[in-house]
Amino acid sequence: MRIAVSGSSGRVGQSLVQAIAESSHMLAACLVHHHSPYKGKLVSSLIKCKNVPPTLRFSESLKVDVDVLIDFSVPQNMQNISHFAGPLVVGTTGLTEKEWDYLHDHSLRYPVVYSPNFSLGINLFFHILPPIMNTLPEDTFVALTEIHRKEKRDLPGGTAKQFQKMIPQIKNITSLRQEENCGAHTLTLELENETIQFTHKAKNRIGYAQGALLAAEKSIFLPPALYDASIIIEKTLPAVK
Repeated sequence: MRIAVSGSSGRVGQSLVQAIAESSHMLAACLVHHHSPYKGKLVSSLIKCKNVPPTLRFSESLKVDVDVLIDFSVPQNMQNISHFAGPLVVGTTGLTEKEWDYLHDHSLRYPVVYSPNFSLGINLFFHILPPIMNTLPEDTFVALTEIHRKEKRDLPGGTAKQFQKMIPQIKNITSLRQEENCGAHTLTLELENETIQFTHKAKNRIGYAQGALLAAEKSIFLPPALYDASIIIEKTLPAVK
């Protein structure tokens, strides 16, 4: 499978480039913003991975044929990637209604997999927590704490918003930003006589990249529609019901 990465010089983008280079797939294109200082430079000058094609350079536009495009860039880039004639995997958060419209329109013609978080653990949480919530007393106080790097712009982040969508019982979200944090989320359930907590901490960004790559592998077999990252759970954990 030939893969292009949009936002390839970013934190997750670099991890994704590495994950693809170390897989059986072909890293065909690394896209960056037209103002990026990396435009035109060798990808290997930034991402130190022996399997990165030695002549591959960062580019602002897609000039080769690829099977799927994976995007971890900025919301303003949705219009650009929507011109791609093929499956999209998108992990960019903070989208406006208009930027969502680009993805919805694209999904009428090609499969689009969108998620604010492609890690296996978070998507396992999304799978198992809603049924648990339905067993709790109605007066259970439910709160979420999220921690991200200080540069993250959306507040609360996309993962926290997805938690609230999946678990409407969440009454409070606390958003913390630290010098360097790959992402941590704690769901706290306060009952009368006990406290229950579920915590997910990303050790690095490779988990996000590997999840997005799994989504890309499956996307090329899907009919046109808008999907979420639950497809990576279905692919890797078939025994989960």
